[in-house]
Amino acid sequence: MQAIIICGGKGTRLKNVLKNKPKSNVVISKIPNIIDQIYKLRENNIKEILLLTNHYEKAIKRIIVKFKIENCKIVKDCNYFGTGGALINAIKFLKNDFIVLYSDIYLNFNFKNFITISKKKNIYANVVVHANDHPHDSDAVNIDFFNRITKIYLKKTNHLRLNFCVAGVFYFKKKILKNLKFKKKNVEITKDILMNISKKNIFAYQTIEYLKDFGTPERLQKVKHDVKKRFDKLLMFKKKKSAIFIDRDGVLNKEFGSSINSLKKFEILPGVGPAIKKINDAKIPCFVVSNQPGLAKKTLTTFQLKRMIYKLNFFLSSYKSYIDDYLFCPNFQNYYFNDKNVNIYCSKSKPNILMLKLLAKKYNLDLKRSFFIGDSDIDILTGFRSGTKTILVLSKRIFKYKHLVIPDHISNDLSDAVNWILKKIK
Repeated sequence: MQAIIICGGKGTRLKNVLKNKPKSNVVISKIPNIIDQIYKLRENNIKEILLLTNHYEKAIKRIIVKFKIENCKIVKDCNYFGTGGALINAIKFLKNDFIVLYSDIYLNFNFKNFITISKKKNIYANVVVHANDHPHDSDAVNIDFFNRITKIYLKKTNHLRLNFCVAGVFYFKKKILKNLKFKKKNVEITKDILMNISKKNIFAYQTIEYLKDFGTPERLQKVKHDVKKRFDKLLMFKKKKSAIFIDRDGVLNKEFGSSINSLKKFEILPGVGPAIKKINDAKIPCFVVSNQPGLAKKTLTTFQLKRMIYKLNFFLSSYKSYIDDYLFCPNFQNYYFNDKNVNIYCSKSKPNILMLKLLAKKYNLDLKRSFFIGDSDIDILTGFRSGTKTILVLSKRIFKYKHLVIPDHISNDLSDAVNWILKKIK
């Protein structure tokens, strides 16, 4: 497999930090980031490296020579510019299929798994996506039930979108680039190439692994802190991870006793932002799992549900926090709801544990070392059946508690529950 590292940017937002050096040469883990990327690629048996440069070609060459990197070719932008332009310029050097990554991303990522899944499918491109704490400043995608990308949203646009943000790692087949023609000189991968092939078979690969861009001084300091504390290793795919599963209504937002179908009723509870931030900072994956029978009852639509997710994500981003993924069961007794235009639905409702099992398989989670936070006996029974430790958050639903299952802990709110979990983990 061939890896393309795009390292031609000016690093404008980091100019005071870089001092006329390329972003790719920033030292995060004792060595320049581009060397760290190459070492990790080769750990994943990716030997052939192609560096696409522009502004700092000589500085990058010096680093490659200094670290005695072999089987590494450097190509400078000439006719086109930007991340996509770099690929088009280098098309004669590209293999039939290849992966692409940006040089201003620090990562601890299982390339082998990503490539294996990409090659299994008859696809033109596979885009790594993840949740992050700055979704408005990130390109994002909509994903259907089959993980196909159905729509692309560019950063700093006010479209209704979920937090499936483009992480800066891609798999491509060369043939999709051959017939692309652009009149402009500055071509970007997401904005131009993916937009042009979006009606074909392009897929999303969701991950919770550590992939962080350090394109701003604030993000660079955060990445350096995480790496120093070895937090980047906690989310590795091959490692079984503990996680926190959270019921929505009554824990994250005010409980109304019936399906919430409007933003006005979707009132986020006090302390939710800082509590999720604590989970993120501890590098514990967190997921929302919720029964939403209003969809089958036709008192709630996918559009309304997505608006509430968007509101929650936007709210959490103000605290530099995020939810890693969501799963909802839309069914109610013998009434069923099906919408394959999104990938947030599951056929079995709590207390069935299917939602937890699907997330555990997808992200390699250890349910026995995980936690379930809910405000009902159904939530506690779900946690008990799945083997997770359970925390009951007190709400109005305490008066409807019927199942004879005792939680491991009782908390006043989400913040209290998270504090208890963090003490247990330590």
